Amino acid sequence: MFTIGRSPPTPPHPRRVKRILIPPSSAPVTPKFTGQPKSWLLLPRTDLSFFQRQLDLTTTNSFTEPYLASLTFCLTFAATSVAYDMGAAIFPTYLTHDAICESVNDVYTKNMKIRWAMKRLMNFWRLKHIRVMNEEDIATQETPRKRVVFIDWKTRTSYQFEAITILRDTINRLLNHDQLFLEPLPPRNPYTNSPLSYGSLVSLNDQLHRVGVTHWLWEAFASVNFNIGKLENRHEVPMKLRCLDIIISDKTNYITIDFVMDFIIGEYTHHIRYGPPSESLVLHILLKKWDNPVIQEWVALCKTYWTNEICGRSDDNLIVRIKSERLIRSMKSWYSI
Repeated sequence: MFTIGRSPPTPPHPRRVKRILIPPSSAPVTPKFTGQPKSWLLLPRTDLSFFQRQLDLTTTNSFTEPYLASLTFCLTFAATSVAYDMGAAIFPTYLTHDAICESVNDVYTKNMKIRWAMKRLMNFWRLKHIRVMNEEDIATQETPRKRVVFIDWKTRTSYQFEAITILRDTINRLLNHDQLFLEPLPPRNPYTNSPLSYGSLVSLNDQLHRVGVTHWLWEAFASVNFNIGKLENRHEVPMKLRCLDIIISDKTNYITIDFVMDFIIGEYTHHIRYGPPSESLVLHILLKKWDNPVIQEWVALCKTYWTNEICGRSDDNLIVRIKSERLIRSMKSWYSI
C-alpha cells in the first residue's frame, strides 16, 4: 500500500532455522551383525535331519555339551516321548529310533574330526608365524643339544634352552629357602622372568622326558599337578634335607658360616659349665680353618642334629649332645686351632 511520506514496507525475511551442532558421542558405535552366531556344528545344516540338528548348540564352542547331548539323545528323545513324536510329525523320517540315535552319534564323530583338523591347521599356521627370540642357551651360550622350547602364544614368540639349564633353574626356585624355612617359587622363563603357565609346565615335562633329563624334585612337582602348596605339604622332609645339604656344603657362603656358628654357640650354652667362646673368634676360625679336623667334627654334628630335627627324631639328639660335650672337653682352646 502506497503512503505519502513513508517508505514502502520491507517484506518479511524468511524464518531462519537455527542449526544445532550435536557433538559426536564419545562412545564408539558398535555395529550389529545379523549373521548366524558361532556354532559348534560345522557340517552343513541342509544335509542334517531334525534330530541331528539338536547338536547345534550356539551357546558354546566346546565339545562338552555336544558330547553330552549325543550321549543323552536317547533319553531326551525317547521312542515313546512327546518330543520324539512332534519331531517325527513335523520332519518325517523313515529311520527307526535306533537308527536315528546311531546317525546322531555319527554326526558328532564326523564334526569332531573336522574341528580337530581345523585346529591342527590353525596351530600349524600359528607356529609358522612364531618369532624365535634366541638361538643360544642363556647359560652355556651355545646352541642347545637337548633343546627345550617355550612358546608364548600371546606375543607369538619362542625361547629355547638347554634342558639341564632350565631344569637347574626350576629346581633352585623350588628349593628357595631362608636357612631351613622353605619359600618355594614357581618355575619361570629365565629370559622374561615371567612365571610359566600350566600349559607350559605340561609341555616342559613332556620335553624333559623326551630328552631323558629329569630330577626327583621335578617328578614330585609333576606328581602333584604342579601345585606348589601340595608339593611342600607332601615332600617337606626331603626338600628340607636337600636345603640342609646345600647350606652345609657351601663353605664360601656367610649363611653357612653363620648357621654352623649358631650351632656351636648353642651347644656351649646348653652345657652351662663350659664358658662360650667369643663369637668373633669362632667366626674368624670358621672362615680361615674350615677344613680343620676339629671344625669338620662340629660341621658333622651340626648336620646330624638338624637332620634329626627335620625327620622328627629329636630323641636321637641326646647322642649329639653327648658328642658335643666330649668335643668341647677335648678342645684345649679355640686359639689352639
